[in-house]
Amino acid sequence: AHPGVQELLRSRAARIIVGSHSPQIHQELVEMYRDWIPIFSLPFGFEDCILEILRRKDDDLGASAADWAMVRQRRCFYETPHGGVTNYDGLLILATLGGCQQNLLNE
Repeated sequence: AHPGVQELLRSRAARIIVGSHSPQIHQELVEMYRDWIPIFSLPFGFEDCILEILRRKDDDLGASAADWAMVRQRRCFYETPHGGVTNYDGLLILATLGGCQQNLLNE
């Protein structure tokens, strides 16, 4: 990302939520924002496992309870303090004590 974008975010945002769409992008974002405080980091996940289960369907009605039971049985999820999270896109939630929060602390 352009350094100006990072500086703008640092000065105006208290928190950012970023979706990563590949393991490489996720790692690049982790490195790019290494001076931010990681609130939550969920790496690129279980695409093959999840899609194998959901692609078996011949209809377009979405996942059924049986499909989600198979996802749980095959453990196509990350364990978190809040329970299992099924994903195949990565997610980062980052905070900074720059600009926005620092201004609030000084008021």
